Amino acid sequence: MIEEFHPRKTRLLVGHEKQLNIVKSAINNSKLHHSWIFEGPNGVGKATFAYSIANILLSSRKDNNKIHNQIYNNVHPDLKIIEDDSIVSKQGATSNIIPVSKVREIEDFFSKKASYAGWRVAIIDSLDKLNIYGLNALLKILEEPPKKSLILAIANRNSNTIPTLRSRCNMLRFSLLKKSDCEKILTNLIADLNIEIMNKLLILSEGSPGKAISIYENKGIEIYEKISELFLNLPNISMTSIENIHELIISKSGNEALNILRVLFTVFISRTYRRYFNIINDDINKYEKDAQLNCIDKMSMSNLSTLWENICDNINQTILFNLDKKQAVLEMVNELIKILKYKENYVLNINGK
Repeated sequence: MIEEFHPRKTRLLVGHEKQLNIVKSAINNSKLHHSWIFEGPNGVGKATFAYSIANILLSSRKDNNKIHNQIYNNVHPDLKIIEDDSIVSKQGATSNIIPVSKVREIEDFFSKKASYAGWRVAIIDSLDKLNIYGLNALLKILEEPPKKSLILAIANRNSNTIPTLRSRCNMLRFSLLKKSDCEKILTNLIADLNIEIMNKLLILSEGSPGKAISIYENKGIEIYEKISELFLNLPNISMTSIENIHELIISKSGNEALNILRVLFTVFISRTYRRYFNIINDDINKYEKDAQLNCIDKMSMSNLSTLWENICDNINQTILFNLDKKQAVLEMVNELIKILKYKENYVLNINGK
């Protein structure tokens, strides 16, 4: 089992030593810039890093535990957290856009004196969730930031780190973590995790412990096995495999499992390319190698790329417009049929594998 996880609830910062030294040096030399963007792949610990910096600035030797507990419970008077509320509607749609009104709260927050006569810190998680109005509001705040105020913004993609925003912030780039670091984090967060599941999570998450946690929480290992089964039987398209994938997707509320399907389909295609070029040595499950070799045999690599693009686009549209999940899974069949028609006949097997 895994306990409810939020970056502010952990004392454990693993990896990113270079980035930590850069920020600590700026603090120790009184040269800390008023705003930073922590940019890099999703799930590698950028938010955890931001809360660690907040802990350093807001703590003293006498009250470290007290400050950490306040941050843990999001009640510290000198810390402002700007994140989406992730409200799921009755229809299952998830709102993950941070409204501009929340961004504007930073200005009011910085206008007040620090409760402990020190720093005031605002964490934005993340820039990806700001629309144009939110970005403009943030730029206005950055024009004249008050003394001893700090904005730490998380960016999983660089699409929202527009040039004007970059020019006003210090950029700190984060990379995927080493396997040993990911293993340490997962061991700490997931109780009683056996070696077999650990190894599968490490392979599938590709250096992102956050991705590993999402895969674990959303039956991702099982979903990946069903994806492998689907490709193993080509040109026989098994509706049983499709139904199995759909059942796993709908077993979770919201769209996170559907998002995991997209992530894992991408992993499967990526590993198929690596298999094609003989630069892969491990197998995640008993079907994977044969499934990928069968995929290589039944499709050209260019068609495989088209298949990946079309299926991911369809899943993105399903998530964005809250469309029927089963239809999204059935579209995988339609895309497979298009590709297989190009090279040979296919068999649509309704009753069996």
